[in-house]
Amino acid sequence: MEPEAWDPPAPPPDLRHFEGLSKFGNPLPEYNPATDPYREPDPVQDTRANAPSSTPLMTSWARVGVLCLVAAVLLQRRRTQAAGGGMVEGIDFPDEIKIHGIRQSFVGGGRVGLASVAALYIAPGSASARTLSPFAGSPPGELKQAGFFEVLAEVRMRQSLLLQWTAPMEREEVVDLFGRAAGPAHEALTSALRPLLGMEVPAGADLFLTCSSGELYLAFAGTPSAHVRNMAPVGATVRDVAACPALFTSFLSHELLQLGVAEGYAERFAVWT
Repeated sequence: MEPEAWDPPAPPPDLRHFEGLSKFGNPLPEYNPATDPYREPDPVQDTRANAPSSTPLMTSWARVGVLCLVAAVLLQRRRTQAAGGGMVEGIDFPDEIKIHGIRQSFVGGGRVGLASVAALYIAPGSASARTLSPFAGSPPGELKQAGFFEVLAEVRMRQSLLLQWTAPMEREEVVDLFGRAAGPAHEALTSALRPLLGMEVPAGADLFLTCSSGELYLAFAGTPSAHVRNMAPVGATVRDVAACPALFTSFLSHELLQLGVAEGYAERFAVWT
């Protein structure tokens, strides 16, 4: 089957125009370039504050884009939980998430270790239908033997994994697990992931992974604790084309996640065509 081409990446979301809620129901702050830690200094603009400038406020747009992505996902999660999003191991996942203006639909999920649960999302429509059409009508139990999960992991298609921790884990343990799962992209992934995490990943924290245009986007949202209040989601970009196939292959090798995805695909595929 010939891999489908990815669409070009959409323009990054503008944080100044984003309105929504954080993971904890608090209003997101209005964008202020003066307090933005990711803004790269512009010596001309910074020394001539009153002069007109064509230089964008944010040159490190990928990080800002990830921040907006996860905020929008978590807002959508709040809205869809009451409407009956996908239930995985007793955890509500939203029916849809929106990334770069493209909706991705919940397929299924399952446990991926002792401390986390994952859900897979795929952008519905003609592109996904063409990619996955050879498996249409296959019973869930036959999809693994038919190579369904290899296609999901290796074919270039807009898709995401949303993980939630059900028990706390030490940061280095999480980094080590993801580094081994990333295979040849080990160094690129671990260097991007480690700064996002505190010393411990608490129960209830979310890690959001999405593949788009040859890049892997990471976003992490922790939970309030005695020392951290109203923690904002933070993100990073991994520009290594090996990262997405390696990570998705590793995650989709977990039997419980395979079972949930296979059952969800068999049930939901018809509504995507």
